[in-house]
Amino acid sequence: MFYNVRDWYWIVGGDTSRVWSSASVAYVPANDAGYAAWLEEGNVATRIASEEELAEVFANQYPAGWPPTPQERIGALIGAGVEVHSTGTPAINALYAIDESAQQNISGVAAGIASRNRLPGGGATFNYGDFNGVNHAFTSAQFLNFASAIEDYVYALLNGDTPTTPLVIP
Repeated sequence: MFYNVRDWYWIVGGDTSRVWSSASVAYVPANDAGYAAWLEEGNVATRIASEEELAEVFANQYPAGWPPTPQERIGALIGAGVEVHSTGTPAINALYAIDESAQQNISGVAAGIASRNRLPGGGATFNYGDFNGVNHAFTSAQFLNFASAIEDYVYALLNGDTPTTPLVIP
């Protein structure tokens, strides 16, 4: 457990319902999966009096250009991909790319499934690769749910929100 300002959490002003995540560059709920995993590694969130005090911490420890602009923050989150967990098919649980190319691919496949009522290749399932290139077998319903969750996540980011992750689909 070593302090890393780029991957740390702060409880600001005593509000324990959420924590500031330097990795997400945003508040995340106290029950966030990433925060829970970080705590399980033996880390403890730092208590800090105010957002102003937190800004001083960053000003002293980050290079010029901190904090990132909203567009830089969105770009970083999109570039990092997003975890998707299925309550019905854990085999498709993975980190998926959501950059512009991936979004176009996901939208195109989903539109094709919806308009033709069939999967690419015509089978009962088809493989779609995750962030690391590992294929996962999706049915039509699973992929349409996946595509909707990705679309909603990116939409929320573009509107300044920080959606909870992982994205949960049936």
